Amino acid sequence: MNPTVIAMRRPITTLMLVVALISSGILAYSRMRVDIFPSLNVPKIYVFLDYIGMSPDQMEGFIVNELELYFQYVDGIQDINTRNIQQVALCELSFFPGTDMGQAMAQVVAMSDRAMSWMPKGTLPPMIMRMDSGSIPVG
Repeated sequence: MNPTVIAMRRPITTLMLVVALISSGILAYSRMRVDIFPSLNVPKIYVFLDYIGMSPDQMEGFIVNELELYFQYVDGIQDINTRNIQQVALCELSFFPGTDMGQAMAQVVAMSDRAMSWMPKGTLPPMIMRMDSGSIPVG
């Protein structure tokens, strides 16, 4: 049978279905949580190193490989990504969710200090930043 014919034959039932749909929509809308700046707990630490005069291949061979060896001993580390450009190396350390980032930051600083003893002379200390994705505006 055609739904239009059923709706015309039973107007009270149709009206109650429409009222139920509208009231459930209003109830769902009122209970929906909206946050302008949602928490994006992506635990990451970035390590920047620069050495004037080194090519990307030299940065990888002399500096980045040493750092990666030391960073493997940091607790809770999930992934290590590195990028090398002229005179600059960037290490992105990703951690498992739930990792204590204060302790992880302390371990990263300690390991980078240890690695500095094996770096070529003239290497500047690394700049270490803990990134909280929720504090950066979107858009």
